[in-house]
Amino acid sequence: MKNFTLLAYLGIFTCTICFYSCSGSKEIPSADADATYKYYKVKKKNQKAVTGHVNSKEIVLKAYNVIQKHTTSDMNDIALSKITKTKSGYHWRFANVKTGKNYIATANHKFEAVNIYEKPKESKKIITNL
Repeated sequence: MKNFTLLAYLGIFTCTICFYSCSGSKEIPSADADATYKYYKVKKKNQKAVTGHVNSKEIVLKAYNVIQKHTTSDMNDIALSKITKTKSGYHWRFANVKTGKNYIATANHKFEAVNIYEKPKESKKIITNL
C-alpha cells in the first residue's frame, strides 16, 4: 500500500512539472532592439596612424616579391593579411602555414627599406589547475 501511495505522489509530481513547463509562453526571446554594440580601436602610443587598407594588385605583388626575396618560404606556403598604408609606408602580416610561424613586415612607400621580424608566440598561462 505504501508503494502505491508513493507511486501516486510521484506521478502527480511529474505531471505537475510537465504541466508547468509546457504551459509557458511560446515566444522566442529576442535581443533588445535598443541595445547597440560599439567597438573601439585603441591606438597605442608607439603605433603609427592607419590611413586605410590597400588592395591594389601592384602593392600586393610588391609585398609578395619582398617576402620571396627576404625569406626562404615558397609562395604557396604564405598567407598574407591586408596591407595597411601608414604615414611612413606599408604594414602587413604574413604567416608560413607550413611551419606555423607568423611575421610582421613594414616597408617605405617605394619598398626600398623593408623590415621583417618574426612575431613571438604568446605563452599560454595556466589559470587554474584542476
